[in-house]
Amino acid sequence: KRLYWGAARSSDVYSVALDAKGHFTKDVRHEFALATLPEGNTTSVRKFEFAQRQGEYVMLAKELEFGFRLLAENNLRKRTYRFRYAVGQDVWQFTAAQADNGG
Repeated sequence: KRLYWGAARSSDVYSVALDAKGHFTKDVRHEFALATLPEGNTTSVRKFEFAQRQGEYVMLAKELEFGFRLLAENNLRKRTYRFRYAVGQDVWQFTAAQADNGG
């Protein structure tokens, strides 16, 4: 199992492996940066959703613009980024970005 988090002041997403007891290990990796994706942005990821759909694992990463003001919560251009897990390569592959209509 891995724990995923988005950096507060960049579009980078990281993960760390957890041991059988749920403790952190030294296996930390940079998964991706929204800014490097097609249609990507320099916003931060605020929420992750994981599911198994049609026999493959998918991750939805929802963005949030970083700032010290409430404007970020009213950002109408928020997007959700979709990834599929490539088992053989042990990586998340970007598949699409779409407008986030809330949540």
